[in-house]
Amino acid sequence: ILADPGARLVKSHNGLGLHVIPDAVAGPTTTGGSTTTVVCAGAGWTVNTHADKWVDLLASGITGGTQRRRVASNTSDTLTLDYALDNACVAGLSFNFYTPIQGVHIEGLDVYGPNNDADLSNIQIDYCVDVNVIRCQVVHAGANGLKVAMSKHVRIEGGQYTGNYTFGIIVYQEQINEICQKVYNLNP
Repeated sequence: ILADPGARLVKSHNGLGLHVIPDAVAGPTTTGGSTTTVVCAGAGWTVNTHADKWVDLLASGITGGTQRRRVASNTSDTLTLDYALDNACVAGLSFNFYTPIQGVHIEGLDVYGPNNDADLSNIQIDYCVDVNVIRCQVVHAGANGLKVAMSKHVRIEGGQYTGNYTFGIIVYQEQINEICQKVYNLNP
């Protein structure tokens, strides 16, 4: 997204201004697993067809809410996760696959609130690789001005980012040492 000079996205009271996320593809119901594996007996997957995708194990069967992990490898019926879950995967869980979006570039976009929802951001980027956010202005966000989650190789340069409830910028990942980030030249 390369905005024309002075381009503005004005939000109403609720909702995200811009949300970059790949489509969720439902996986089969789990039949078991461990803290580092998700087993779906009879899935019939091609070996490593899901490597480097993300999965989210939905909150109904996981203590502590939805947990998101990257798939390191897979066999015909088992996903091996790159980072352990808080609790072992059990039978009967639902989950989604996310294939990361490659090469997200947002430059010169201004997003203005208001946003009365403390859980939403004005710009949110999930499950992406090679993210550049340059000279954007995000003002009066509900929770966070800019939120980047479950992504890697993130560069944020210039601009202004403010949040009413929490952070101007939040870069979040379950396994934080996987993310490479540079944040500089930001206005206070």
